[in-house]
Amino acid sequence: MSSSSPQVTGRLADSPGVRIILWAITLPVLLLHWYELEPMVTFRPVDAVVVGASTSRVRLSGQYSSDYYYTPWTFYRYEVNGSRYMGKQDRRVDLFGSPSLALQTATSIQKGIKVRAWYNPLRPDEAVLYREPNLMHLLPWTLGIACLWLIALRSLPTRS
Repeated sequence: MSSSSPQVTGRLADSPGVRIILWAITLPVLLLHWYELEPMVTFRPVDAVVVGASTSRVRLSGQYSSDYYYTPWTFYRYEVNGSRYMGKQDRRVDLFGSPSLALQTATSIQKGIKVRAWYNPLRPDEAVLYREPNLMHLLPWTLGIACLWLIALRSLPTRS
């Protein structure tokens, strides 16, 4: 009489379904990273003049809740190849939980001051004042994805 015992088939990450789910979660995070890192890699410097500042309230909604955040806008004029543009972004992604912090960031550069901006050579109407990525936004996503992959790759073998 032989007893049938479960057969060990490999790690959790060896399952095609698990891999599809991991990549479906990872790819949007990689695109977010590229969106944040693109100014450092491809944007070109241009002289600009600050013409004003403001903030806006942004509502981020999930399935069960929504939160309000605030975005600082620093408006600046710049010129690329004879065409004039108006920029407004400090960074690619800049959200604050407090309206006063967002306003403080937006108004940190006085009107009329000459600044260095960074524009996208493929789309000159897109520019930022700071091309460094916002690590406070990237770090949680990076750690979360790393933990997911680590759990999947180091998991105990699955049984069938």
